[in-house]
Amino acid sequence: MIAHLDSLPDGTASGAMGAPSLRPRFAGRARRPNRFRDAPTAAVLAEAECWLWSLAELDADLAADPASWDHPAETRAFVLAAVEDADAELARRERLRGHPEAPPWPGRWPDRRPVVAEIKAALDLPRVVEGLCGARLERRGRQFVCRCPLPGHDDATPSFSVQPEKRVWYCHGCHRGGDVFTLAMHMLGTDRFADVVPVLAAEAGIGCDGTGAGRVC
Repeated sequence: MIAHLDSLPDGTASGAMGAPSLRPRFAGRARRPNRFRDAPTAAVLAEAECWLWSLAELDADLAADPASWDHPAETRAFVLAAVEDADAELARRERLRGHPEAPPWPGRWPDRRPVVAEIKAALDLPRVVEGLCGARLERRGRQFVCRCPLPGHDDATPSFSVQPEKRVWYCHGCHRGGDVFTLAMHMLGTDRFADVVPVLAAEAGIGCDGTGAGRVC
């Protein structure tokens, strides 16, 4: 992983969060459009940090209780794919930094951890699924299920599950999953984490600076 993902805000090393360089793991994979191609560098760095914290949370939970996540392998692959995209885009920009027309590299970037955590805590994921997706959830034990509401999936059976305690969702049919932010990204048709933060912050009734009436994210 390149230097700009190795050094995160507050001097935290990404290796300590369980995410060493990802390129060898994805060697030989067919190239796909990079979700970060048109994002400002500061936004790429901030989003990469959020994904790394999600990875750290997943690994920490599994280390404490291997049964704490229903679909850990799929969830980890989803998060790693996002980090790989950020890593690849930052590597491309690192290669171009010396070009006379390249913009300056940001010295600092927004630390979104506090507001992301507050938004996730404030929003009830089942209610978001029903409100944002127009789905009707049915409780089954500790989780809720419904037919997958994600674009591009014509689901004939209840393949979509929501775990409110973990604040995560997963579809057994189209094999997509994540948290409230990734759900909003799918439903709003964007690949950029930054696009859905202000939407969900407004839904949660908080400002993007965590004050309740803060600046635009």
